[in-house]
Amino acid sequence: MIAPRRALLCFAAALAGALAYVVYATPLNCNDFLAHVFLFETRPFSRTFAKYFIEHQWYSSDWRPLQYVGAHALYLAARGYEHLVFKGMLAVCVLLTAWLFVRLTSVRSWRDAIAAMIALMILFAHQSFAGAVEAVYPFGVEIILVMCELVVLGLLLQERPSRWSGISAFAISLFAILLNEKGGLVGVTYAVGALLRLPGGSRHAAVAVFLGYVTVVALRVGYYTGVGGLLGRSVAQTPADMAFDAIAAPLNILISDPRYGRFRTFPQAFAGHPWAIVTAASSLAMLLVIVAWAVRTFDRKRISTELKVAALLPVVLAGSMMFGAFSQKDYIAIMALPLYAITSFHAMRWLFDRPFLPALLAVGIVLFAGWGVRTAGLFYYMHRMAYNFYEEWATDAERLGHVDEFDRAMVMPILERLRAQATSSPVTYPDELLPKLLVEYLRGRGCPEFCGNYD
Repeated sequence: MIAPRRALLCFAAALAGALAYVVYATPLNCNDFLAHVFLFETRPFSRTFAKYFIEHQWYSSDWRPLQYVGAHALYLAARGYEHLVFKGMLAVCVLLTAWLFVRLTSVRSWRDAIAAMIALMILFAHQSFAGAVEAVYPFGVEIILVMCELVVLGLLLQERPSRWSGISAFAISLFAILLNEKGGLVGVTYAVGALLRLPGGSRHAAVAVFLGYVTVVALRVGYYTGVGGLLGRSVAQTPADMAFDAIAAPLNILISDPRYGRFRTFPQAFAGHPWAIVTAASSLAMLLVIVAWAVRTFDRKRISTELKVAALLPVVLAGSMMFGAFSQKDYIAIMALPLYAITSFHAMRWLFDRPFLPALLAVGIVLFAGWGVRTAGLFYYMHRMAYNFYEEWATDAERLGHVDEFDRAMVMPILERLRAQATSSPVTYPDELLPKLLVEYLRGRGCPEFCGNYD
């Protein structure tokens, strides 16, 4: 008889392997990728390094030095094999993400295994994760940040802190914030976890992380971008807009709404849209289970390690409010997703260990079925993105790459090589592969996730 832990590993390998395959088969993002490639081609690597690590960039809101320096280095290493390197790295990151998450789960029974399977589907199927696997930037920045968060959680959950775990936490935290400003929440996770006395957290390492972050922020404000750079992308015009931007990211994680700048899922669920109903029901059911678990298991005299980990979730959700100017993008709150998924695991494990009740069985079915359907929706979404990227490369690459701004003799051979890689295998629009009645049933009007019709 197969052991529960082995069943979980098989499930994780199958799910992550299938997603990694789809990710690799999806063409590179034409718009973002070409725009960066031509810039890299027009200047040496030393110039990119100097631009982001040495020179002033007053009022720039995009000081992400490792993101651009790393992308340039990867491009130089991948000359002629861009798809293999960039998409291959993203596919490997998907597998590593699943492995890192499974390592955080303690599975001793079949009920634990089922809870861990649902939690893994939550990690992958939540709409904020889509931005991690479609590769918005030149490479998979979002999924690398998710991996950093998972590694830091693993360090915090070790039996005891060590010098090397503290050094690792400091290095990963510094790497994350220099890769992207959202990565600052990795260091926040470690520092707060150490203050909460999670077993692997070191107070000395937490102080080092804090001082490192103070140094980075001081350098950014005082030397690289100035205060104007931090405010450069603020789009809120009224107090109401500011309030919406503040709550958008946390609510997007907890209830899957608002999305893309306004509330969409719940209004459509009330209107009877099937996909919105699945999304709202699965999110609300999970939130209720988390709240019930936290309330019923809280003991002020002896707070469990699991509840301490759960306490990190509202901290990171609050931190995600700093990026409210981007509330129209699902993936802005992605740094809270690993904590949301692992908290969901602990809550479901508690739920499934209760004496058998029909109501609990119903909740379990809603969770497994709902997040399973949303996982299928991620694969549909990736197929649709593959079609969109294929069409961009085939018909609109010159405009998207701003070819007219560069020397055509230099950029056209690069564009043609990349276009040949991206269009070597035709991509069919996914609706053509589904029964017409199913498409009409799911599509509706302005479907918030399945159809990608956000306007």
